[in-house]
Amino acid sequence: MGSLMPIFKNKWVKALVLIILLQQLLVAGGTYFLGEITRQFPIEGLRLGIMLCLFICIFLPGTVVHYWVVWCTTRAYKSAQLNYLNEYIRSNYNNPTHWRNENSRQHRHDIMCRGGQETILSTVYFLSDLTATGLNILLNTISIILVTDVTLGVVIVVAGLLGLGIIHLAGDKISETSRNEMLTDNQLNAHLSRSWDNIVLGNHFFFDRWKNHFNSLFLKSEEASLETAKKREWAVSLAGMVTNGLVLGCALFLAWTNRETPGFVLAILVMLPRSLQIVMHIQIIQNYLAQWKKLEERLVVTYESVLEPKSIDLSHLIQESDISIKMDNTTYPCGEIENLLDNHKKGRFTITGDNGVGKSSLLLQLKNKFCFSATYLPAHHQLMLQEAQLSLSTGEIALASLKDLQSSNCDILLLDEWDANLSTENRAAMDQMINQLSLERIVVEIRHSIEKTGIGNVK
Repeated sequence: MGSLMPIFKNKWVKALVLIILLQQLLVAGGTYFLGEITRQFPIEGLRLGIMLCLFICIFLPGTVVHYWVVWCTTRAYKSAQLNYLNEYIRSNYNNPTHWRNENSRQHRHDIMCRGGQETILSTVYFLSDLTATGLNILLNTISIILVTDVTLGVVIVVAGLLGLGIIHLAGDKISETSRNEMLTDNQLNAHLSRSWDNIVLGNHFFFDRWKNHFNSLFLKSEEASLETAKKREWAVSLAGMVTNGLVLGCALFLAWTNRETPGFVLAILVMLPRSLQIVMHIQIIQNYLAQWKKLEERLVVTYESVLEPKSIDLSHLIQESDISIKMDNTTYPCGEIENLLDNHKKGRFTITGDNGVGKSSLLLQLKNKFCFSATYLPAHHQLMLQEAQLSLSTGEIALASLKDLQSSNCDILLLDEWDANLSTENRAAMDQMINQLSLERIVVEIRHSIEKTGIGNVK
């Protein structure tokens, strides 16, 4: 139920339910007035008031009210989408240790940015259709009971409940296959999103390897979809046979047993299409229930991306004995870094050590500890710069990032291999700018290639 809260927490869903209720009251009113005209016609003839009510009840639901339903459904979807995205941003904000965990980062991102938003849209439309169909069945069944006989209405309800029971019994199998279907689809889409280089560069060897993996993932996705459809449609078909058989048999039985009462038989026959329409709607509800088992599992998976992620412990990746901290001409052991940052207001610290000893992990641990007072700048990123990144080179992006940070109020600046892939000229410009930044705040850096001069010159 928690996965539905971001959808229900907006006024447009409530407005949508009220408008759908109005629409279905009008539809049920049309059923009732049609039955009254049929039943009274041989005796009282056509009555203008009832005919006018019938016209209003038939005309409004499919025109003006339908427009309101569609408009509110769209507003409800966009509002629910915004609620989910805000929850996604809030829960994932400032969890820096996940930066190093590619699987965690990609998994949560793939869920919300690919299948997740489609699932939210499907859920809103599903709830809209389910509300409309459910109210249609309830209110039209009441109308049929008022016009004909309580027996037919009871049979419709019982038949519907039996059909829903059949769907419910198959629910666990549908949910299991549905979850597997969404996960295999996500794997396929994630692999496809990383296909650009393999396709456009035209390297045959790498493309063949990528294509083989793609085909394997596609087959898994196809098998999962077929398995879900098989489980769902088997249950829906069985429920449909039970529901159709009971309602149609009851209507014909009532018509036969009351064949001496022409008005009643005529009302039964006129209401028969509406009864069968109700049966069709019950089948739709049964189908919705089967679809919900699928959609619910997809929504649960989507909701996983807005739950607060557990912080990842990176300490096992940090080999403290192989890492040193340099400031000016002084070298400190790795374990002193937090005390150094607590006791200094400004200065430039350089983390040194061989590749693979956990320097970047240490930097992320610092970001995790100092939280909002620290700003972390990785070597490669898509952070929002004041200048358009598409028009900038790698060196220009790095310089633009530091220019933005000059006007920021962060106390600690964490730079991860800022000099990677920079020309000598850009590296010198960056180095000078970092020196300037460290006059007013703490700068902790990892250098891709440490030079003999120009490191940590700030007193």
